[in-house]
Amino acid sequence: MRFDLHPHQAPNSSVNYSRSNSGLSLIEILIALAIISTVLISILGFYNYSLRAELRSKNQTELKYLAEQEMERMVALPYSSPELDCYGAFAGRINYYIRDDKYLIKTTVVFMDPDSGEVAENVPRNNKEDTHLKKIIVSVARLDAQGGQIDLTTFKSP
Repeated sequence: MRFDLHPHQAPNSSVNYSRSNSGLSLIEILIALAIISTVLISILGFYNYSLRAELRSKNQTELKYLAEQEMERMVALPYSSPELDCYGAFAGRINYYIRDDKYLIKTTVVFMDPDSGEVAENVPRNNKEDTHLKKIIVSVARLDAQGGQIDLTTFKSP
């Protein structure tokens, strides 16, 4: 018993395959490559964006950590410490220093009016005029091209 694959053709004749069996044409391959390229480019763009977002987050975490360290150090100082002394200075006491060649740390201490909650208008010049409330501001900024800054504020009383 013999089975013919193509019953409409005579035996021993050449088989004429239709277009669907001939494979992919060059245009079909180019269209497929264009679609795949578009998808890959969009995925890579999102990957690049997520890497930049991760770097920004890491930088902000570093800045916050350094600011919290400096703030803890300032709060641990006694109220009468020379580093917290801002007698006679309307702008308060401002200190700057650079850490690890890439961070600028600025600390500001000003007298506050405990009644109004604002910076004291009459800046104390000595211990007797002290308002017994100081505002401490710690700012940490990156010095490199990545930039970024964070500010922390707290209050201290004797």
